[in-house]
Amino acid sequence: MRSLLVLVVLLSTLATIGQDKPQAELVDEFGPIQCDELLARIDNLAIRVRNDPATKGVAVISGSNTHLIEKLQLEIRLTSGIRRHGADIRSIVTVVRGKEEGKTLVQFWVVPSGAEEPARSASKWNLSIPTQNKLIDFHADNDAICYYLTVHEYLRELLDANPKLRIKAVVGETSLKRFRNKAAILRQAFGSYDSRRLRIVRKREFAYYDTLTNYYLMP
Repeated sequence: MRSLLVLVVLLSTLATIGQDKPQAELVDEFGPIQCDELLARIDNLAIRVRNDPATKGVAVISGSNTHLIEKLQLEIRLTSGIRRHGADIRSIVTVVRGKEEGKTLVQFWVVPSGAEEPARSASKWNLSIPTQNKLIDFHADNDAICYYLTVHEYLRELLDANPKLRIKAVVGETSLKRFRNKAAILRQAFGSYDSRRLRIVRKREFAYYDTLTNYYLMP
């Protein structure tokens, strides 16, 4: 009888522990969206984690390899948007590469202290780009709303994964001196690679709202 009582108490305790364990909460989910809407969603996530110091935010990006470029473009926007919030948010909001399956999807999770994260370890994406005869419009480094801070590290990642890949950077600049300065900065950013893998050209005429630099991939 005493053994049965101990067993009942033990099972009750374990059930209580299981019920009390905090759970990660899915607070947002979306596919590719415009920059202004993405920034608003990042703002909402930042508010949630700021208001509760015991939580952290996790942004999980998933999608099949068919959507690789789309996923990387989203990741650039996400990481840049999070960095704009300052060090207090960068330290508690993490961007994670999720499973390579399905359509491109971003999930925002709020994870309380002690809860299991939705993606405990990042997936290693296949960054191989199939050979093709057309340019891939990969990235524009500036627009009227977003300012991107991280594109070079993604381009280097793609260069490492694709030995034959080349990059074409189209710099919108009326001043030849300023163009040369920007070209020098680009060459420095990719200085460890064969110079033939980076082509920099100048776009002399452009509208006020045109991007400053466009990056194209040449598989």
